[in-house]
Amino acid sequence: MRELRAISIRRKLTLIMMLTSAVAVAVACVVFATYDGFMFRRAMVNKLSLRAQIIGANSAAAILFNDDRAASEILGALAADARIVSAQIYTEDGRRFAEYVRDGAAPDRAPPVLPHEAYRFTHDHLEMRWPIVLGQDTIGFVYLQSDLRAMHERFNRYAGIILVVMLASGLVAFSLSARLQRMVSEPIGHLARTEEEVSTGHDYSLRVEKHSDDEIGLLIDGFNEMLTQIEERDRALNQVHDQLELRVDQRTAELQQEVAERRRTQAELESAKNVAESATRAKSEFLAN
Repeated sequence: MRELRAISIRRKLTLIMMLTSAVAVAVACVVFATYDGFMFRRAMVNKLSLRAQIIGANSAAAILFNDDRAASEILGALAADARIVSAQIYTEDGRRFAEYVRDGAAPDRAPPVLPHEAYRFTHDHLEMRWPIVLGQDTIGFVYLQSDLRAMHERFNRYAGIILVVMLASGLVAFSLSARLQRMVSEPIGHLARTEEEVSTGHDYSLRVEKHSDDEIGLLIDGFNEMLTQIEERDRALNQVHDQLELRVDQRTAELQQEVAERRRTQAELESAKNVAESATRAKSEFLAN
């Protein structure tokens, strides 16, 4: 946090704009990816349930006549769908009637624990159980297991797309923020530079140019008004100082004149005193003779 406080307002604005746009794009991408994932899972369930219904309708007669070969042929058609890992047909009493396992997949010998017309997603599979109905009676059920490779591939593609979108949006956000932040940072930077010039040079005649009528414009108006008031007070102080110096000079001249007059008067008194003393001595000498 201290590092953020130390950087310039220009970089702060750029960082804020980029973070805001990045968060907005990330949230939008997550929302779209989540929605797409939900819809894709729903489409997978619909497709698998439709396939289970078709298999159940086609295998009802095979269960009724205990023709497990026909049921196996019906399940064998699933080889055309690479997503189906395994499929089983069970009779009503839970006996496995027919089975299909994709090449390379391990057969699952445990009977499914899903209720009727239910599905569930595991880490790697989508499992579905669908009842086989003949007339009004349930004579068995179909169990299908599909892999999630398509969903995982789609997720990886979306992750790549989101990464590209984030990088592209980051570049665009940086380019736009580097230009748009000047509308805020340049007036503030000019204000800061003017304040530094005023504080160092004590030149209160400087003014900051106003470019907008927003809060920054109001701040500039207030700063310029403050400089005007300081300049007027400084001018008034200078006038008072000049007047005071003039009065001091006048009073100094008057004092000097008074001192000169006192010295002249004192000199005249000393001269008169000397004349009187000379006259007194002359008179005393005359009387003595």
